[in-house]
Amino acid sequence: TRVWQKWRFSTPQTHLWLIKVWFSASTFVVKIATFAKPENVRRHCTEPHNTYRQELNMKANETKVEDFLSSNKTQFVIPVYQRNYDWTTGQCKQLLDDILEVGTSKKMNAHFIGSIVYVHDDVYTASRIKELTVIDGQQRLTTLTLVYLVLHRLAKVIKNEGLVNEISETYLINKFSPEEEKLKLRPTDNNDRALKYLLRSDENEEYSDFSKLIDNFNYFKGRITEENYQVVLKGLSKLMFVEVSLDREKTTLKEFLKVSIQQVWNLHKPI
Repeated sequence: TRVWQKWRFSTPQTHLWLIKVWFSASTFVVKIATFAKPENVRRHCTEPHNTYRQELNMKANETKVEDFLSSNKTQFVIPVYQRNYDWTTGQCKQLLDDILEVGTSKKMNAHFIGSIVYVHDDVYTASRIKELTVIDGQQRLTTLTLVYLVLHRLAKVIKNEGLVNEISETYLINKFSPEEEKLKLRPTDNNDRALKYLLRSDENEEYSDFSKLIDNFNYFKGRITEENYQVVLKGLSKLMFVEVSLDREKTTLKEFLKVSIQQVWNLHKPI
């Protein structure tokens, strides 16, 4: 999150470089520090720098957020080992401020918000839903889903049925899927319950447990109004990130850790 805040106005080239930082900060790399041998780290660091993508079997592309979220018959799965959703109101404020700024600007054609890293194993459910396991970027992905949920709720209030259906069927749900696969974002259990509660938008239903999702939803709901929702939609259409796809079949854990160690080493070498 700190990296995103610092570099949110940087170039796509910078973000392609910053994927190294995202990997080096991952949970996996933190864990390997307990057993990685120094001589192995040094040996890996002598290998050619430009083999990073090939060794990791990685694809990195600049992608519009709305194009990523609108992927047909796709579910973004947050694995249980990911930390819980915990974005603060301040982080939500910064994101929405940026969305409003880029939405009103005629000079800004794109706004980069970091990276999304996921694994795709060519795994499909029985109903042919493609599952992407998100290993980095779930905080931003969840927060953006909350923004679309607020817009969806507002569209209902102002009786804009076209917008209700567009947001629902493009960014929030897989329309013809079974109930358990309907949500495009599948967070961990406690967040999943809160997300489904928000999507139902039943005024007679109360959510008794504490949830950062609901707290942040209410924050966005207080700021996104009938007067500015079109600016928010325009700003969302300009958001971009670096989409990093890993192939688990071709990328072993050993390879992932080895290349990640190399990036940590490179980032700390004297310039």
